[in-house]
Amino acid sequence: MKKIILVSLLFIGNVNLANCQTNKQFLDYFSNITEDSIVNTIAIMNLDSDILEKNSFPDTIALKRFFNNDKSQLEDTAEGYNVDDNTYIYESIIKKVYPLYKLNRNNTSLLCYIIRSVVYITFYDISQNKFDASLIIADFSDGLGNIYTHSTILPNNDIATVQVGWNASEPEAYYILYKIDYENRKFNELKRIKFDSTQISDYEIKNNIFEALGISDKGELLENTE
Repeated sequence: MKKIILVSLLFIGNVNLANCQTNKQFLDYFSNITEDSIVNTIAIMNLDSDILEKNSFPDTIALKRFFNNDKSQLEDTAEGYNVDDNTYIYESIIKKVYPLYKLNRNNTSLLCYIIRSVVYITFYDISQNKFDASLIIADFSDGLGNIYTHSTILPNNDIATVQVGWNASEPEAYYILYKIDYENRKFNELKRIKFDSTQISDYEIKNNIFEALGISDKGELLENTE
C-alpha cells in the first residue's frame, strides 16, 4: 500500500525542530519526505499562515537564493480594497519564501517551496550548491479563484496538473501530465489535454484530473488508455 503523507501534518511536525536550530544550512529549512509520499497542492495552500511564517527564509537568504541578489525582485505591492470609501489601497511588501519539503535522491534534491500564492518544485544540485529546472505546480494568486493551477505529485514521479483560465481571450483550460526526470533534472511533459472549463463545476474539474489523463490516483495507466 502506498503511503500518503499529508504535507500539512508533516510540515507542522517539523517546524518546531527546525526553529530550534541555530546557523541553519539552506537545506535544513526543508522537511524530509519519502519517495512513496503523495503531495497535493490544495493541502499545501491550506497550511496555516502563521506556521508558514515561522519557518520562512530570512530575507537575506531569500534574496540570495531565489532573487539573484536583486532587491527589486524581493519587493512587491499588495492590493487591498476599502469598502468604507470604495477605494483601493496599495502597500509595499517584502516577498516571503516558505520552504516546504525536500526529497533527496543521490546528489539531487527536489525542493518544494511557496512564493506568495505560487508553489514551485525545483531541482537542486547538492554538490554544486545550485538550482536547476523549476516548475510551477500550483498558483492560487487569483483572488476570485477563476484562474488557478493545481497539481498532485505521485510516488511514480508523475505530476498530474490542471491549469484553468490562463488565456485571457477565451475560457481555456488544460490537464497536463509531467514526469519528474531525476537523472537529467528535467520535468518532461507527457500529455496535454485542452478542455472547456465553463461546462463543468470547479469541483468536477479538480476531481476529474486523473481520469482525464488516463491514470489512476497512484499513477497507474487505466485500461484502454494509450
